[in-house]
Amino acid sequence: MRPAAPLWGLLACLAALPHPARTADRPFARVRVFQAACSHARPGDVRSALARASELLERRCGVGLSLTAWTTLKVASPWCHLPADPRECRLAVAGMARAAKAADPGALAFFLLPSSAEERFSWALVDVSARRGCGSPRDGRFLDRFGSAFFTDLAWEVGRDEGPSPGAQAAILVAHEVLHCLTQRGHPTRAPRGAVMADSLADMGDQVDADWCACALQSPYLTRTP
Repeated sequence: MRPAAPLWGLLACLAALPHPARTADRPFARVRVFQAACSHARPGDVRSALARASELLERRCGVGLSLTAWTTLKVASPWCHLPADPRECRLAVAGMARAAKAADPGALAFFLLPSSAEERFSWALVDVSARRGCGSPRDGRFLDRFGSAFFTDLAWEVGRDEGPSPGAQAAILVAHEVLHCLTQRGHPTRAPRGAVMADSLADMGDQVDADWCACALQSPYLTRTP
């Protein structure tokens, strides 16, 4: 998701969402956070955005999120020395994400990176193979190849201290990338303004199309086990 001027009116409604506790019968995705030592993201901002994204997704799709682990990557980690060439950088990020995720392939992995790593606020690894679709990856051997989302420090800083609902954009971005991970879909074309999956941050709101929810509920990254 690239930077864009936010429309506060579309995001303010997020603050009005109720705060239900995740019920035992609702599926949820476990989330493991990996923070590069060169990332300056504040844990409180990340945890708050994840909690609010979980509320939004529960409200719209009946899917919750549960933060289960937080790992700080070492100072000498390659995450802080990514290749300058965009293609080489993409390959390096995908390879390192898979290696980090291999210990718990069934969980979603959030990688926190410095703003210098990418011009985008956030993005996710999505299956583009011929077998992609709802319920992907269907082969458990490939769970570690996807289910990874990346957030630069800009994702947590944009609008953090502004507008009627500070931090609303970060929560929307988290929900946006989670839906990419759970559905293994890329950006939809002509997503309506006010939708979580809109391509521009300025157009993003808290609405989730029923088809996206139905697809997300088929994800192998979901569990009902605490």
